[in-house]
This record gives sequence, C-alpha cells and structure tokens, in this order.
Amino acid sequence: MALAKRQFFTGAGRWWNLLDTITVILFVAKFLGENELLETSSSAFRIMRMFRVFRILWAVRVSLAHSSQLRQFRILLESLSESMNVLLWLLILIFGNAYIFSLVFTEGSWFLCPNPQTELVCHKFGSLKSSIMTLLQIQYNGFLWGSLWDELEILPWYFQSTLLTFVAVSLPRRCNPGPLRPNPLVMANTITSFICSLQTIVSKREKDLLIDKELEGNEKVVGQLYNIFHELDTNGNGAVSWTEFQLALQDERMHAFLSTLELDMSDAKKIFHILASEQTNAIEESDFLLGCLRMRGGASGVDMVRIMMEQEWLHNATVHNRTLLHKITRLLSAERLASQGIRNSPSRVMQEQMSETSSGWNPDIHDFNPDEPVVEEADDVQIHTFQRSNLQSWQRAVTLQELLTIRSDLPRVCHGWRSERSGHHLVPEKLNLYDFAYHYILPQTAPPQGLWLRLGMHPAGSAPTVGQQLLQVSEGAALPRAIAIIRQVEGNRSDGRGRPCLDLLVDLKRGRFLAGPRAPPLRLGTEGGDWAPAPEKVTCNGLSASYKELLSTQPCEPVWYCSHWWGEPIFEFVAGCRRHAEVRHLVADARYWVCGYANRQHELDQEISVDVTSTSFNAALREAKGLLLILDPKATPFSRIWCDFELYTAIMSRDMGLDIVTTIPAKNGREADTRMLSKDLVPGESAVAKSVREQNFPIDLLAHGLEVMLENGMATQEEDKKSILQAIATEKFEPGPGKPHVSNELRANMTLHSTLAILAWPQAMNRDQLKYGKGDDKIDVEGALHSDVTRDSVELSLAHFEKTCVDAGVKVLAECLPPNISSLKLSFEGCIQLTDASLHALASHLPKLRTLYLDFVGCENLTDVGMKALAESLPETLAELELHFVGCVRLNSSGLETLSNKLQPLQFLRVVKVTYAGTRVNRNFASRAELRAFVSFGSWMSTEHTSAMHRVLFRF
Repeated sequence: MALAKRQFFTGAGRWWNLLDTITVILFVAKFLGENELLETSSSAFRIMRMFRVFRILWAVRVSLAHSSQLRQFRILLESLSESMNVLLWLLILIFGNAYIFSLVFTEGSWFLCPNPQTELVCHKFGSLKSSIMTLLQIQYNGFLWGSLWDELEILPWYFQSTLLTFVAVSLPRRCNPGPLRPNPLVMANTITSFICSLQTIVSKREKDLLIDKELEGNEKVVGQLYNIFHELDTNGNGAVSWTEFQLALQDERMHAFLSTLELDMSDAKKIFHILASEQTNAIEESDFLLGCLRMRGGASGVDMVRIMMEQEWLHNATVHNRTLLHKITRLLSAERLASQGIRNSPSRVMQEQMSETSSGWNPDIHDFNPDEPVVEEADDVQIHTFQRSNLQSWQRAVTLQELLTIRSDLPRVCHGWRSERSGHHLVPEKLNLYDFAYHYILPQTAPPQGLWLRLGMHPAGSAPTVGQQLLQVSEGAALPRAIAIIRQVEGNRSDGRGRPCLDLLVDLKRGRFLAGPRAPPLRLGTEGGDWAPAPEKVTCNGLSASYKELLSTQPCEPVWYCSHWWGEPIFEFVAGCRRHAEVRHLVADARYWVCGYANRQHELDQEISVDVTSTSFNAALREAKGLLLILDPKATPFSRIWCDFELYTAIMSRDMGLDIVTTIPAKNGREADTRMLSKDLVPGESAVAKSVREQNFPIDLLAHGLEVMLENGMATQEEDKKSILQAIATEKFEPGPGKPHVSNELRANMTLHSTLAILAWPQAMNRDQLKYGKGDDKIDVEGALHSDVTRDSVELSLAHFEKTCVDAGVKVLAECLPPNISSLKLSFEGCIQLTDASLHALASHLPKLRTLYLDFVGCENLTDVGMKALAESLPETLAELELHFVGCVRLNSSGLETLSNKLQPLQFLRVVKVTYAGTRVNRNFASRAELRAFVSFGSWMSTEHTSAMHRVLFRF
C-alpha cells in the first residue's frame, strides 16, 4: 500500500495524477467558499475539468476498445496522446523557421522606414514581431504573398529570393480539386508524413492493448483455477477423486466461481468424467486447468468438449486399426513370397516387416558366410567429419535429437556389418553399442594421422609392407578384434632400455588394438597364422576425439546420466530415452550423458583412473540431476559393477533423481513398448497417475535387482571392480540419531534393495505376489524393505487399487516397515475394501516417527474404532501430522476427540492437518488449535441432522 502511494507521485503517470489532484483541490475550494480569484478563473477551471474528463476516458480505454460504437472516439484520444511530442517539435520547427526568415526581412527594412513609398513593407516587416506574424500569415494563407512581391523590388534582389525560398519550403499546395496534397519539400512533407502514419500506429497499439488484456485475463483465470484445484485436492496428492470433487461442489464459493466462468455444474458427474483422466479416473492438475478453460461458455461448451474428446478417441482407434491392417497385409505378403521360395535375398516387404516389428535374428535370411572378406571398405559410409574440442568429458552429453539422429543413421552405415562375436550379419534394429563402436566409433574417432603400434621384437616371419592388412585375432570371436592398414614401417628403433623394436603406423579400420602380454597376437593379412605377439604399446599419432565431438563441438552439460549395458540394441536404448523425455516433458533439458559417446575411446587412460572419484564417469554423475537406468529384458545392468555403482550413487544422493526404463520387445503381433518407473513424482504428475503409469512395468526385472550384491558385480577390468568397492568402503557416512552403524558395503546393498522394493511393491500387490498372496513367482519385497535398518523414510502410494488393496496387504506393509524410519507417507485413497483392521495394523507397528502422512480418502468402511486405535498409538516424537479421511462416511466425532486428547501433550508437534469433509463431522482442521476448539465446545451437529446432511452431500 505504501509503495502504491509513493508511485502515485513518482510513477509514470505522476503528471496526470498531479493535474487531477490540483483540479480536485481547486474544485473543492470553489465549491466550499467564494473567492474573487477563483471566480475570475472559472474558464480555466472548466478547461482543467475537461482535461480530467479526457483523463477518465483514457483510463477506461480498454472498455472503449471493446465497444464498436466508441471505437473511433477512442482512436481519436489515442491519436491525440501519440501526437503530443511530435506536434510540440513541429511547432518549434515552424516558429523557428519563421523567426530565422523574419530576421532577414526586418534587418533589410530598417533603413527604408519610415517611408511613404514603402508603407506596406514597413508595416509588414518594420519590427521583428510584425515580420514573424506576416510570415505565419503567408504560411497559413492569411495573407497573399504575391502583393509583397512588387513592393520588395526596391530592396536588393536576394530579399525576393528569400521570400520565394520561404514560400517554397513552408507553403502546402493543392494539386487538382480534393484533399491537401503534400509538397515534396521539407516542412509540408514532414507534417503530412506524420499525419499519414498516425492512423497505423494507433490501430496497432489498439490491437496490442486488446491482446495484452486478453492474456492478462487468461493468466488471472489460470491463477484462480490453480487455487481452486488445490482446494479440491484435500489430501495434496496432485489429483482430485470423485469423492473430493462432489464434496467441493457443496461449497457456495465454488459454485460462484464456476458460474463466473460460465460453467454449468448442474450435471457434476458429466463434468467430472470430461475432466478426469481415463487411466486414473481422477482429475489431474493440467487436465483441470485446460478443461475449465475449454469449457468456458456454459452447457454448449461442455457438449462441444465432449464431442471433441469422443472424436479424438475415435481417431486414435482408427489409426490403430489401420496400422494393424497394414501389418497383417505385410505379414501375409511375406508368407506368400516365402512359400514361393524367395529366401536367399530378403524382399522389400520382408525388410519392412522386420524393421517395424523389430523381430529377432532370422537365420533363414541372414546366414554367416566365412568366405566373405573381413573388411568391405567399399561399403563403409562416412557421415561425419573428424573434429575435436577442448570440452571436458562431462560436458560431452548428447541431446535427444542427436540420439534420434544416431538411430536414423544406423541403416545408412551398417550395410555389410557383421557381429564381432558371432559373425552374423547385423540388422539396424539389433545393432548394439559394442557393434557400433567396433565398426564405426573406434575407426572414426581415431587420429587421422594414425596409430603407432610398438612391437618389442622383430618378428621372425616376413617383414610388413605399406598397404598390408594387419589383424589382431581373439579366440572365440568370429571377426578380428582389430583391423588396420599399415601406412608406415619404422624398423631401426629402440625402446627406452636400448632394446630393438619395430614401430608400425597404421590406419584403423575396425575395432581396437590391445597391448600387453595378455592381449591377442597379430597377423599379417587374412591368410596364415600368428605373425607377432601383441604390441607392447598403442599410442595416438595426434589427437583423437569422442563420438559426441563428431556430432557437435558445442558444450552440452548432462541433465540425466545413462546407466546401461552396451549389449542392448541402440534402437531400444533411444526408445527408452525418448519415452523418458516424453514422461518428464523435457525439451531443451533432454540431455543424456552416455559413456560410449562422451569418452574418447582411444584415450581411456585419461578418462578412467585408479581412483573412481577422478574418472569421467564420476564427474558426469555428479553434474547430472538424475540417473536413467535402462534395462534390457534380462536386466543385465544389475550384474555389472559399474552400473551398480552408478545406481548406488544415485540412491544415496537425496537430490538426485532415479528413473528406470525398459523396452518390451515386439511379440505375437504386439508392437514394442517402452515403460518407465520413477523414484519420485514427475513434475505435473500426481501420485495416482504415477501408480497407473507404472502398473505394466515388468516386475521380474526389479526382482533381479533385489538379488544384487555389489561385491559380486562383474567388470571388464578387475581393477575397476577393486577401485569401485574401495571407493564405497572408504566413503564417509554419518548415521542419524538412533541409526545403527553398519559397513558401507552392507549399507549400499540394503539401500539398493529397499529402494527397488518400494518401487516394486504396488505391482507385487496388484499381481498378488506378496507373501500373503496366491500368485506365482512371489517376490521378497517385504524382506528387502524390512531389513534396511539405515532407511530414514518410506513413501508409497497404493491409491485406487480398489480390488487388490485389502487389509492383509496393509498388515504385511505395516509389519515390514523399516525399524528406524522417521518419516512415513502412505496413500490408500479409493481403496474401498479397507476396514478398521488396516488402521489397527498400522497402529501396532508405527515406529518413532517425526512425520506421518496417511491418506484414506473414500475408504467408506472405516469407523471411529479404527480411528481411536490409530490416534492412541501416535508416537510422542511427531512434529508433522496429516490425516485425510474425506468421504469416510462412518466416521463421527468420537475419533476426533481421542485424536485431540492424544495430540495435546506432544511437545514437538508443529504441523497438524486433518480432513474430515464428507464424514458425519463434515469439517476440515488446519491446526491443533482448531481441533481442540471443536472438541472443547462441542461444535458438531447431532447425529440425525448430520446423517440427513450426508445423504444430501452424496446425492450425485
């Protein structure tokens, strides 16, 4: 308020405000008493009051803009406002022009006046004042300048020239009958140009004003809708259930607000089903905001939205059916061609079928032929130019668009490629990062100047020659581990200890040369046996690059760190990242750090060190905001020590997110599908929507994670495993008060298992795979959760599991709660089968909590018996308490009385929120004081009256 008062005299409109103030003061003074000065200035007061009228009209210019009848008047006011500054300068220019010319004429007339023969000249130019007035009269047709022309002949010739110049510069002219035409000279052209452009300026400003006002109105409505939604969402889970919705409609304020939006709420159920998500059967925040804005305009708007939704559903179904029809047609065509014996060369139809269904390896189509040449250089396609940057490895993340580009490039570059291990021809859909690195990344990122291979001794066989093929062959592999072309031979060299050695400069074509006594031997050409042992050292003859640098040299800091197995198909890897970006609504932030693309594969000694904390992996992991774990159908990353360490790092960090994605391969005519789990809520997604989204995630993959032991993880290099375990063992952890001291290895395993158990719990319960269930393949999520003595909090949503969430499941959950947690948040909204037995089970197993959140909205079978048991068991250490029992129709005030009595002596309790709307109390409480006042003064209705009211509340 104080700021607004100061801005009244200091803001942009301070001069208008000052004029208003003076006008009002003088008007009041004139009205209250007679004053001679004020009486003589009545005309000035009238003018000032007229300006105030214009000021008022200016303030309501938006309303004038919306009125078609007053539009021209508003444009006039806007034009006057826009023209003030320009007109002021034009007046200065006009008078300045007249003043300059008048000086010339006045000075020339002084020596002639007074003179009867030059009376007219003396009268018009005898003084500076008369000269200015004469020139202004000439300029505005008040005096004919032709009558002065003859009189000026007695003066020197340049006076007539000056008059002619003034007339040419200042005087407008008419060309043909009609409106005033602009003189192409300076003065008239300036004035006319300004007048012509004024209308365009005013019209544009009017449109901008209307647009700004409309945007401002929409922002205001969205803000109001946002507040309304959070009032509807009594339990704060980000979604409004049918129970919460119908109860909120009993509030007169809600009806008043919705009526201002022209929404007809007479059919509440119809409105709810339009706004509610089909999957969750609840209203999400984004759906509520968008739906209300689209339905503004009454019943006709609601009906139109309903028609639009049904049309969209019909369109999606039609597209799906058309896709299935095309797929069936292609499969039938492939079968027909196969029956005709066309098997050696796959037809275009069969290739399309393989591409779209992502089918597995077909030995009838792709047979390994050992007689084919190992390297088909003619088929190599280069689509990138070598380039290197000064970026650190953690700055070399890839964007989602770059991943999609890699996916689209694979069919272009993989022609003729075969698997290094099996020798089978590779199809783009099954190409993994091992294959891509072997055939493309390693050769393309090697230094253009080549690689130096140092052999510790001269081979006994034939000497190598330039242009000859050099191979490094591994046992059990179909293709050589590395293939190169020799470009230079240096035989007269010695190593640092004076021993003779042979150096070969080679161009890498496939794979990577390994050095050391355990590395495979070398061969010259494809024929013959081993030629020489493995090189002692492999060095770059120049600078190498990473694959990311081939794509772009611009810095790209990671937002998500990808933990995955290199053997997973790249198509499925990209599909996982794409699904992740869709769920999280990532646009510019869809940046992923992938080690195979970010690291310089020929300089791994600089990217990976003995100390895990100094590696490029750890640097990128610390910079990223979250970890994206991509699982293949066998959950291979759980068995890899590097992936386990990355997962452990993400879980132990409170600020780091964790998402898990997997792609279900196409099978039995079903298309491939990518699914995702998330440790925390995704922005803009409710807990209900999260549970629904995660229901179809393959729980057997998480079962593999429950069996992981970090110390048993596999590593390509044994040194990596030792350094990772050493890093975990030496990391410092400070257990909280009351928490036991355990070894870091045990802590890591327990934390990993309990986190995966919480993620898997809803699916295990829904599929009846908990220990009390009758389903097959039971998963020990109970043991994994209960055994984590270091866990500090548990947050789990089982909302809207109407058929599978029963008392037995709640009892198992209560028994399996970790013993040392201080925060417990459980949601059972819409679980209509729960009874007081669930409340008794929770009451008997509550640990020493500081935060307790329980959501039983819509659980109609709960009574005061269970509520009393829960209230009496609340721990004395509580600091925050939220209990939601909206729509629990059997609850009365006796349970609240027990709760209030229990809460009074709690010393640490700061936050209390209890929602009882839709019960027989039908009231919510935002503090312990409100609850105490309600109980103390007996401010509840009689049972009979409340029951009648309750029947009214649920007439829907």
